[in-house]
Order: sequence, then structure tokens, then C-alpha cells
Amino acid sequence: MEWSVKEDLMAQAVGCEVVKILEQAGRLEALAQAVETKAVRVLEEIGRILDDDTLEDPACFRRIEKIVKALEAEGIYTARHDGYTQRG
Repeated sequence: MEWSVKEDLMAQAVGCEVVKILEQAGRLEALAQAVETKAVRVLEEIGRILDDDTLEDPACFRRIEKIVKALEAEGIYTARHDGYTQRG
């Protein structure tokens, strides 16, 4: 699903308000730690994929495909993958 500019701006505004609420409730630090942990897990998985010598195609298609899937498994989508975009 592609979002309009208006929808993107609304999502940003909602995100800002949520951050303010979490900060006021003293929960922002816990959320930041959870996000950092998830980011490190994704980067570690990408590193394992890049180091996987069993994926030997010259153009690295299989490696790139596995990286995209690792990102998607964490809810990070790209329009470059099979023309698919997902948000929320």
C-alpha cells in the first residue's frame, strides 16, 4: 500500500505525539532500548548473510534476497522487493 503525502505527514505527526506521551510517562528510554536491540539483531543477521560462503552467485542475488527477507521479518519493507510496499 502506497501512502499519500498527507498520510505520510499524519503518520509523522502521530509518531511525534506518541514519543511525547512516552517521554512524559517515563517509558521513552525503554522503547529506545528495545529499538536498539532490534536494530542490532537485524544488523547481525545481515552480517551472517554476507559472510555465508554457501551463497556463491556472482551478482550476490541470493545474499541480497536474504537480506531483504531479514529486514521484512523485522517489519522493514522496501518497494524494491517484488514491487511490494507495506506500512504499518
